[in-house]
Amino acid sequence: MAEPTKDELKLIERFRENIRDLNLNNEQEEDMFLLSWIRARENDLIKAEDMLRKSLIWRKKEDIANIFDWHAPPSYASRYKSNKLSGVDNEGRSVFNLPLGTWDIRKAVEAGEREIYIRYVDQLLDKFMKIVRQSTNENGRRHTQFVIIIDMAGFTIRQLTSSSS
Repeated sequence: MAEPTKDELKLIERFRENIRDLNLNNEQEEDMFLLSWIRARENDLIKAEDMLRKSLIWRKKEDIANIFDWHAPPSYASRYKSNKLSGVDNEGRSVFNLPLGTWDIRKAVEAGEREIYIRYVDQLLDKFMKIVRQSTNENGRRHTQFVIIIDMAGFTIRQLTSSSS
């Protein structure tokens, strides 16, 4: 993500003031983290604040802070092969390959594993974010974005014909 402009630095300070009641952790207090919410809502601080607050509520409800304490059934590691870091793009963002076309989402749903599958995907995405947060740009700032290449090879019409998946 590009470095903040002077105007964005001012927005970050206003945004930080608006959300001071959230008790964010050190990482969430960083300029680049806050800027990602601001940019996502095209510098509209009210919309950025609403989006951040909803995200934090969802993360708490889904217990994302403890997502790595949860373990998917052993079959998931082989059935839903994932996710590897493929490299970085020309802006230094991590690039992950996700072979979604080979994942039988319908089978998981029909087997009553919908919630397990969703938790697995939540864990996978948080794993990606953990990798991304550990990387920095040339200025020493943490990355806040990544790219996922979704490989749909193997995806069938059967997946589309299930309203529950």
